[in-house]
Amino acid sequence: MRAAWKRALVVAVGLCLALGTALPGAWSFFFGQRDRGLQIESFGALPFHVARHFGWSGQAEVAYGAMQFTGPCVDLVAHALLVLNALGLAGLVWLRLRLPASFFTGAAPSHLGLAAVLLCIFTSRVFSPQFMIWAVGLAAVGTSWRASGLRIPARMVLAACGFTSVLYPLTYWSVINSTWSAVVTLAVRDGLLLAAAVFLLRPLCAAARTGPVQAGGLVPRPHAATEPVATG
Repeated sequence: MRAAWKRALVVAVGLCLALGTALPGAWSFFFGQRDRGLQIESFGALPFHVARHFGWSGQAEVAYGAMQFTGPCVDLVAHALLVLNALGLAGLVWLRLRLPASFFTGAAPSHLGLAAVLLCIFTSRVFSPQFMIWAVGLAAVGTSWRASGLRIPARMVLAACGFTSVLYPLTYWSVINSTWSAVVTLAVRDGLLLAAAVFLLRPLCAAARTGPVQAGGLVPRPHAATEPVATG
């Protein structure tokens, strides 16, 4: 495992150097993200959608190829999300270190991976529809184990995909104008993803406290027994 990680790191560094040499500015998007604002589909934008109906003076404007909010307190929320992102990821690393090595069998890694992806979505200043592809992929991997405990969160993620498709592109003009229908759709989508994260984190926290046996729900699907084939 260590040899594989070392080789992967060497290959990744080599590719990064090659791209940086052959394509000047290939990594400029890292610095471009620094000045991104609060996109109107993001989790942090929901309070501002509601606030527009009660006299908030901000508005939605095009910047960096996306619609984002500008106005009072927007920058404060955007910077707070960055802090929450760092704290949340640090918390997951702390949780991972408390989990025994025997815990990581079957669908258990998918629990931690999907929780990390949802955390990054929650604390991102941007929420592009394609973000859901990451969550769907990890949910698909996890549900390949019958007793994974991921079926309910996976259904919530799939339902959130449906609401995301409604928001963009079907009713995006309503999102730009913060209509109540768009606010409700955003709230339902956000609520589904938050509920999925809670379902994921509960067994992880239980395993960190009591061990994987008591946590339950994170065991691999047993393989079907196969009969030996008779040969003549």
